[in-house]
Amino acid sequence: MNVLETSKLLDEELYSRQLYVLGLPAMQRIQGAKVLLSGLQGLGAEIAKNLVLMGVGILTLHDPHPTCWSDLAAQFFLSEQDLGRSRAEASQELLAKLNGAVQVCIHTGDITEDLLLDFQVVVLTASKLEEQLKVGTFCHKHGVCFLVADTRGLVGQLFCDFGEDFTVEDPTEAEPLRATIQHISQGSPGILTLREEADAHHFHNGDLVTFSGIEGMVELNGCAPRPLHMREDGTLEIGNTATFSRYLRGGAVTEVKRPRTVKHEPLDAALLQPRVVAQSPQEVHRAHCLHRAFRALHTFQQLHGRPPRRWDPVDAEMVVGLAQALEPLKGTEGESSEEQLDEALVRTVALSSAGSLSPIATMLGAVAAQEVLKAVSKKFMPLDQWLYFDALDCLPEDEEPFLNPEDYAPRDCRYDGQIAVFGAGFQKKLSHQHYLLVGAGAIGCELLKGFALVGLGAGGSGGVTVADMDHVERSNLSRQFLFRPQDIGRPKAEVAAEAAHHLNSNLKVTPLTYPLDPTTEHIYGDNFFSNVDGVAAALDSFQARHYVAARCTHYLKPLLEAGTNGTRGSACVFMPDVTDVYRGPASDADSEDASYPVCTVRYFPSTAKHTLQWARDEFEGLFHLSAETIKRYQQEGHPQGALISLADMDGPQVLTLLQVVLGVLRERPQTWRDCVLWALGHWQLCFHYGIIQLLRLFPPDKDMHLLYVLAAANLYAQMHGLPGSRDQTELRGLLKLLPLPDLQDLAPIFASDLELAWASAELGPEHLKKLHEALEIWSTGPPLEPLMFEKDNDNNFHVDFVTAAACLRAQNYGIPPANRTKSKRIVGRIIPAVATTTAAVAGLVGLELYKVVGGPRPLSAFRHNYLHLAENYFSRWVPFAPAIQKELLGVRVTMLLRGPAVLYSAGWSLEKQAWHLPLSLSSGHYGAAQAPGASCCFGCLCLNHLFLTDLHCLPWFINVSESQGPGTILQSFFFNCSSYIPTLKLLHVQPPTNFFNPPSLTRWQGIYVAKITLSSSAQLDALVVNHYELQLQFTCGNHTMEGPLSVDVQRDPGHIQCAGRFASPAGEIIQVPEMVTPGARLYTLLLPGMELQGAQMSITSAQDPPYFPGHFSINGQGWLQAPSQGLKGQAQKVFQLQILVNFGQGQSCHGMLIVKVLPAPSSQVSFLEQTQNITIPENLVPGSKVVQVQARGFDVRYEILSPMPCPLFSIGCVDGLVRTTAPLELAQAPGAAVTRLQVKAFERLWPWTSAKLELTVDVQSVNRWPPHCLPAMLVTQIPETTPVGTVLNTITCTDPDSPGSTLDYQLMFHRPPGTASLCLRDRVLQVNATLDCDTPGACFQYAASILVLDNGQPLMTTEVPVLVMVTPVNEFAPSCVPRTFRVREDARPHTLLGSVLGSDMDYPHDSIEFYISGGSAPFAMDRLSGEVRLLGPLDYELQKLYRLTVLLSDHSQDQDPTCHHSGSCTITIEVEDVNDHAPECEPPFQELTIHSHLGHSVEVTKVSCRVPQEPHRLVFSYSIVGGEGHGRGGLPGCGGGAGQGQQWPPSSATLFSGNSQSRFSLQGAVLVYNDLMLGLSWPEQPHTYELLIHVADAGPSTPHLSTTTTVIVHLVPWTASTVATSTHRATVRGVHRLLVSSMMTPLLVTDMEAFWQPESWFVVVLTVTSALLLLALGWLLSKLLQG
Repeated sequence: MNVLETSKLLDEELYSRQLYVLGLPAMQRIQGAKVLLSGLQGLGAEIAKNLVLMGVGILTLHDPHPTCWSDLAAQFFLSEQDLGRSRAEASQELLAKLNGAVQVCIHTGDITEDLLLDFQVVVLTASKLEEQLKVGTFCHKHGVCFLVADTRGLVGQLFCDFGEDFTVEDPTEAEPLRATIQHISQGSPGILTLREEADAHHFHNGDLVTFSGIEGMVELNGCAPRPLHMREDGTLEIGNTATFSRYLRGGAVTEVKRPRTVKHEPLDAALLQPRVVAQSPQEVHRAHCLHRAFRALHTFQQLHGRPPRRWDPVDAEMVVGLAQALEPLKGTEGESSEEQLDEALVRTVALSSAGSLSPIATMLGAVAAQEVLKAVSKKFMPLDQWLYFDALDCLPEDEEPFLNPEDYAPRDCRYDGQIAVFGAGFQKKLSHQHYLLVGAGAIGCELLKGFALVGLGAGGSGGVTVADMDHVERSNLSRQFLFRPQDIGRPKAEVAAEAAHHLNSNLKVTPLTYPLDPTTEHIYGDNFFSNVDGVAAALDSFQARHYVAARCTHYLKPLLEAGTNGTRGSACVFMPDVTDVYRGPASDADSEDASYPVCTVRYFPSTAKHTLQWARDEFEGLFHLSAETIKRYQQEGHPQGALISLADMDGPQVLTLLQVVLGVLRERPQTWRDCVLWALGHWQLCFHYGIIQLLRLFPPDKDMHLLYVLAAANLYAQMHGLPGSRDQTELRGLLKLLPLPDLQDLAPIFASDLELAWASAELGPEHLKKLHEALEIWSTGPPLEPLMFEKDNDNNFHVDFVTAAACLRAQNYGIPPANRTKSKRIVGRIIPAVATTTAAVAGLVGLELYKVVGGPRPLSAFRHNYLHLAENYFSRWVPFAPAIQKELLGVRVTMLLRGPAVLYSAGWSLEKQAWHLPLSLSSGHYGAAQAPGASCCFGCLCLNHLFLTDLHCLPWFINVSESQGPGTILQSFFFNCSSYIPTLKLLHVQPPTNFFNPPSLTRWQGIYVAKITLSSSAQLDALVVNHYELQLQFTCGNHTMEGPLSVDVQRDPGHIQCAGRFASPAGEIIQVPEMVTPGARLYTLLLPGMELQGAQMSITSAQDPPYFPGHFSINGQGWLQAPSQGLKGQAQKVFQLQILVNFGQGQSCHGMLIVKVLPAPSSQVSFLEQTQNITIPENLVPGSKVVQVQARGFDVRYEILSPMPCPLFSIGCVDGLVRTTAPLELAQAPGAAVTRLQVKAFERLWPWTSAKLELTVDVQSVNRWPPHCLPAMLVTQIPETTPVGTVLNTITCTDPDSPGSTLDYQLMFHRPPGTASLCLRDRVLQVNATLDCDTPGACFQYAASILVLDNGQPLMTTEVPVLVMVTPVNEFAPSCVPRTFRVREDARPHTLLGSVLGSDMDYPHDSIEFYISGGSAPFAMDRLSGEVRLLGPLDYELQKLYRLTVLLSDHSQDQDPTCHHSGSCTITIEVEDVNDHAPECEPPFQELTIHSHLGHSVEVTKVSCRVPQEPHRLVFSYSIVGGEGHGRGGLPGCGGGAGQGQQWPPSSATLFSGNSQSRFSLQGAVLVYNDLMLGLSWPEQPHTYELLIHVADAGPSTPHLSTTTTVIVHLVPWTASTVATSTHRATVRGVHRLLVSSMMTPLLVTDMEAFWQPESWFVVVLTVTSALLLLALGWLLSKLLQG
């Protein structure tokens, strides 16, 4: 791709700062990602916001829950108008406006498995544990990255599961190492030498590298990655290169990053065996306690259907109990953890868990979003696997909030979530604060959003003032949350103020577009700061931070400060009189103040940064400095003034102008062609003619050369106000037509006088005159337009020019060039940034804001914070205390005033303070001595002197010339520490050297003055080392401060250095025996590299006898030789030799050697005693004196001959003092009891003259230590089924004083006292009795102590705490007794049939759940009580009997949820029949005729009845309940029917009166007529009877339903001649109806005829037929008689 082109798939301008962190491949993966986010409360909104800003492809939101008041405390996409709306729907529109390239969708249904498969990452927030386990298991199985994030009040939780085989393509944030090659050898292995030796230290054994740009050994260019092996000399082995071509020049080696594989456990396993991110064992334990607290909160909500109430101590204690009851966590090897639960921590979490806080959501949401990006981009290592964050330090330490629960109750306002944690009183205090926010960039936007959510300055006289002078740019939109595309070009302060007011309409925001610096102190002055309660700084410059911090110190205002660099971030708090002041670096390492040595950049570049600095200087000189100078020259108006202005410029600036003006600015261009010609000439000047003066020309990059000419020509045209061109094709054609400029026309810069000017940097009047003459031609015409370098405009050719120039410069020197992106970052000093880090530090600042506003807090409450999201590093620590000096009255002097005069201020610079501090009030410097007493800002105070009461930071950077010699004072510091004796130490120097003396510290007029000086061996050489880092430590009492002092060594070409210690002011001392051989070498003068320059060395001091025995001499090799006469007889004499080193050309240096002559030995060496025995106690610390041995002799030295090595003792080589060198505890070192030392004494100059001493050291035991036991604490949990005799643990104790001694063990119970369940037998703790948890109160904790006693004097005892927790075991299965229940078939639903009685021998005995197994019977069983109830209708006819299997499952008898037992029994339910249908008779009506025979009974008919719906009912009762007779006489007393005046129903006597006995009777279902007796009323005529028969159910079922049937009987007496032919049906019907109405169950009788009455025609036909038949019979009979 052409360097002028940008990616068409990625908006590089929008994501420019983010690209520097993630890189293009990662960003492309992010753009194609699909993420599901469930839960849109405060935490979910933060995650969504960060993902959208950073450009994730598709984000799907899921949260159907309605918005409530508590959501508004942290959810910035919601407002009061959204109450009741779905959170996801209310948030979608505002989220989508953050980044038009991101598709924001909503899912309104449930989360299904099919839905999950559509996403790469699934994030759950504010979800239940059951949902987390379900979704997490599915995602782990199908390779979907899964995250869980949750916040509860001031604590947060984050879990990551990226699967069992997740590959991280780029694990670190650092760019691949890249170094320039010096040489590569041919061989096996090939040896790689780097141009910069320091670069080799950045590589490690096993690193993979590849090569590029090598000339000669081209086989390595683009080769497969090769492993490195480090060598001791700093070179690198790169494998076999024996068969490769010979290396010529150039090339670079580049590190190849290795992918890493991550294995994560699923959520269900990670809950029991959590891997937490922590920086110390204490943090691991705290994280484990928070892990159990979150699980307990889930359990509480599951049991009670709600979270714990706000600051409710009862609910909190329940949560603590649930946390204690959880199964112990498992260690890394699967073993049970024995960690103690921090109950106070869990309790505090539960009390404050109902709150929802914006800072916590912001912090954790940023980290969670970063993990999502890691999942989709495969860049940076993910969390492993749990992260717990808490800010419980925000709570007051000395208050118990739940004592006033009303203060924390909800108020239906937007701050309810915050009030739930801090109370309404604190909320009111927040609203009245007035804060200054300095900087409205990325962090400033996040801070302002946080201020709006927490309500800072949203009431009363409160408010927020935003100060920022910048305007919104497009590159801001990817991380500066409050800005939108339509805001581009507007002031940031104004846009941010409007957006914050939209987030909270009660927030008062005042925008200011003035910078906060010394030029605006009339705006941000005393009146302004007097109305400010605190300051929040979000600045990108250390210089600006220092100024703001100084103003806060001056006005005693708290300062909240934050900053980021890529995925690194920090947040700090500075409280007046509580914390130390701000002590950041004076400037950025890459700031505008940092530069490289001129000679390095111009002549000896070795890195891409050097070439970029050169290109940046070229841009400044060609297009800014030259045009600005010419423009100023034109504006001066007269030559003399112009010359004065030019004279004010320094040498390099004038020389740059000479180069430009005399080189190519000979005449003003008129056309685009002139600009191209100028650019072509300057290209030849820089990269052809110019470079050939230093190096050979390398093959050029054609495209890069064209880009250089194109960019330079356009910039030149812009400077002259001419139109440019971007057409590369046209430019190529134009260059073919243009002739190359002549060398003589281009390069007068290489004239001898100008070269000398460059070399000496001394400019004379002739140079200024020449420049003045050259500028005369520019005195007329339009002024030139100086170009200010602008990095963010990709169309102005600024970055293009610098990139092309640096690239060509790098090619000339064989340096790997930087691409355009990297060049833009380095030259533009762009700080890489991502939205996640910005949000994280803003959240941390918000937490410190709670503490600042809350009132006076101790130092321990505040936290400084540092995080590195790429490496999962999170650190919080307590700030340093301030160095408060209590002078005289104990008042800390911050400002000293005398009338209107400021005598002293802590806000002054160090130089100004140092000048004022020594002055006296009576010295006249501050006016008359009799003036009123001085005063400080805390009241009146009379002082004779002023004191510096703050410990100010050390200077960070100093420059020193390499010509400075030993003793030079590099820097002086002023300190005040009157109550203590201060110390200033030099801890170490990098790179290591002895060039610097330890700091000296003196007291001067009440002030301590420290000085850093060069040592006697100092030989500064900028070409060897040009930068040193000195780590200094200052101590004043209990306060300690460390800081680096950077020393930059500046090159001094005219300085000549002498090597060797003899060149120091003190000289070098050498000792020589008087018996030395004449002419022997005494000393070697080491002058590295000087001998190559023809250095001559000679002794200049006088060597005349008799003092000198003869001349010392120096030979050609630089050796100092003894006099030819030797030194015999010169013992104890000292000779001083001044030595001169001459380098020629008038340059020389000198040094001194001091020669001491030692006498020859005069006697033998001997000890005063030949043997010694010493007894010492074993409790001597290392370094303690044992004994001092003495030997006779001259200049005696001592050493230990045996044992060798001697680990316990050492001897002073000079004084013979024997000391201990290690602890002598006999328990740790049994061999230390007796040590026999053989000591040798010898003379230093004649070591063969020696003597030996036998020294025996006896170490006596001291009973100083109690027994040491493992384990030191025994905490175990055993089941109740543990058999008697089971070993719980074996206590292993040793006596450090006497390892083999016998120890006594005693078991003492604390709770319950006197128990016999446990016993201790010979160090073994075991179960002594049966443990039973199946009775109430039987399971408990056994608290005891094992006392271990030694037998030493004095008696030492160790107590081993013992805590044995007996846990219930689910031993027995529940059971129940079979039962039979009866229920009527007409019972109503929910009728209680009875209860199943279940029992469980495990305690608690009633913890049983009941279930009905299988089937679809219409019965239900209560899960807890066992009650059986009817659900639906019953029908006896369909099913008479039900047999149900009842399953019983126990619970709560075992902590292991999988250890449940179950039982079963059978219950029988009998359905009782209920008569619900009346009998039906067939036919319902009968009519028949009988003939009576006197004295006989006649069976009339049989009544046939049944129940069709219930055919089993066959038993009925029959009775005659009524009737009526009709005839000539009729039935006596019956009349003709139911006439008026008669009662109904009539009695049977009434119906059937007329005879003493009834005429009809029923025998079962048979109707019988009785004619046994004649009476007076016996009818002699035919008679008709209408009988009503009652048929009733006679079976066992109730109720007994009945019906009636009618029988009409025509009775023909045996004497009668006619038969009745008609009946009174109406009467019968009437009787029937009345009878029916009297029954409980009505019977409907239809209108039907029960008798036969023939028609008239039928009678005629029958008569005629009968007549014809008789005739036929008569005829037939006559024929028979005739025959």
